[in-house]
Amino acid sequence: MLNAINILGLILALGAGDEDAHLNDQAESTQTSVELFIGPKPKELKAPRYPSREQRLGKEGWVQLHFMIDPEGKPYEVVVTDSTGSEAFERSALKAVTRWTFEPALMDGVPIDAGSNSKIKFSLSGPHGGAGRSFIRAIKRLNKSISSDDREGADAALVTLDVQNLYEDAYLNLARFSYYLRWGSERQQLNALRRGIAHESRANYLPKKQFATALLSMFVLEVRLQDYAQALMTWKKLEAHDIDEQERAKLQNVVDDLVVLKEDDRS
Repeated sequence: MLNAINILGLILALGAGDEDAHLNDQAESTQTSVELFIGPKPKELKAPRYPSREQRLGKEGWVQLHFMIDPEGKPYEVVVTDSTGSEAFERSALKAVTRWTFEPALMDGVPIDAGSNSKIKFSLSGPHGGAGRSFIRAIKRLNKSISSDDREGADAALVTLDVQNLYEDAYLNLARFSYYLRWGSERQQLNALRRGIAHESRANYLPKKQFATALLSMFVLEVRLQDYAQALMTWKKLEAHDIDEQERAKLQNVVDDLVVLKEDDRS
């Protein structure tokens, strides 16, 4: 895993800007109205159909979607933003969302268009279904090849990995993260971690400590790659997990700088 403390020292130095700047005492005060926004709320969410072929083969997966909701509470412009890769699951999820209904978003009591996100899981075994024997053997070969710097062996092991359930998918993507640490880019590392975390806030398929470590590495990469909005979202997830106090303090310093960057209008 990444050593977050060492990496954070190399991330960035976000200055507080010119401290001599001050308000003009003679400036006229202006009054702005505060608009009250209330986000859309689910009304009727019909479950998607589990694709028959995937169900027969015991395949599991998830699909992350973004869509707009019109003033009538109907979704439109539904798109897949991430998934475990099954086109059958993606088609089923897209079709399901078009049948959903919502209480529309309100601005000062008036219905408006608004965006929303949702994750649909296709699960047969539940969060503790475990990994099959063939997967365990293949993932051990993969991790052994990575640790011994044997890229040819790692590539061969990746080819043999046939993921069946969500538990296996999480571990596969943590292994991919380790692979990309040696032979890939930071963007590939981040994408692998996001797939391993699966857009969740708690550990459903990974041990809690491993899940928290993956979140920490994801936060570091998001800051290094200047994906600051996602980094702040990852931090909110991290706050609910046990982290060394010294490390938490270092992370908080970076988060404080990101909040300044987000809210301050100075360059």
